[in-house]
This record gives sequence, C-alpha cells and structure tokens, in this order.
Amino acid sequence: VSELACRIHDSDVLHRAFDDMVQKNNTLQGFKHMLDRCVATHWNSDFTCLSSHLLFQREIQQITAITEYKLKAYCLSDRQWDMVENLVDVLNIFKEATDLFSQDKVPLIMETLPIFHDLKLSLECVRDSRSEEDEGELSDEVPKLPTVMRVAAHASLLVLEKYMTLTRESEIYYIAIVMCPDRKLEWFKVR
Repeated sequence: VSELACRIHDSDVLHRAFDDMVQKNNTLQGFKHMLDRCVATHWNSDFTCLSSHLLFQREIQQITAITEYKLKAYCLSDRQWDMVENLVDVLNIFKEATDLFSQDKVPLIMETLPIFHDLKLSLECVRDSRSEEDEGELSDEVPKLPTVMRVAAHASLLVLEKYMTLTRESEIYYIAIVMCPDRKLEWFKVR
C-alpha cells in the first residue's frame, strides 16, 4: 500500500495519470487529490495512508489494471480491501489518543487515565470479536475480524497494561482526575 503511494508520487507519468482519474471521479469533488504516503516518523501515518487508499479505491483499481504501468503487484483482492477497511477501523482507535498527545500546550496528565481506559475497552472489543472463521458462534452484532488483527489487539493490550501499571505507581494521575472540575471522584465511580 505505502509503496504504491511512493511509486505514484515519484513518477510524473503515474502522478498525472492518477490525478486525471481523480479529476474524473465526481464523487471526490473537494476532497484530497493524491494518496498519502506512509512516513515512519509520523504518528497515525499508517492510518492516513490506508484511509487515502480506501478513498481512492476506484482509482487504485484502475491504475493497477493498466499493464503499461507495471503496477499489477499492487492490485489488492477483495479480501485485502476488506482487511484494509478493518485495519483503518482498528487504527482509528489510536488516532484520537495520538492526536491529543501530539498537541502543544495541552494539559495531558488528567487525560492519561481516561484515554488509557478508552483504549483498553476498544482493544478488548477488537480482541474479543469473532474471527472470520467463526460460524454463528456469536451474534451478528459482534464484528468479524481477521485473526491477525485480534492477535495484534491482544499484543497491544499487553503493552497498554504495562503503561497502565506504571501510572499506578504515581499518584499524580489520580490526583489530576480528582481535581478536574468535570471529572472528580465520579469518574472513578463510573469506571
């Protein structure tokens, strides 16, 4: 996914062809016009890259089908597109937290425990979702996710638990919530 974005960005021919395809798509009026690249040093870069892939799915399918561009290796199957969509949903769990923690001049200490709590609940939902192989064991309201995403969510929970344990060693996180006018002790009672 990220390599296709780089190939299109780095080639004038591919860049123009992709831009022409985007211009012809009336449903994209006012939206972005190019795939986002994955940048290892940027928070939420994978999320942004995959989201733009979903936005430009039609154009990606068109450009990878043109044999002279030699992009067939980047053509995704229907199952892979479903996985991209699921992965964007799962990565979105982290987007709010990383956006908040990346801001300047934001009082974060009182936000730490609530965000950790929300992350934990969301990751537990992913981990506990049914796998694509499950047949009728859970209700249709429980989403089906690939096993690899469920395992990754469990691994994320283990890392998150490590950091939650570290917050228990410092009273400041708890004091900050108690002193917060819109949370106070009520936040702990509810959770």
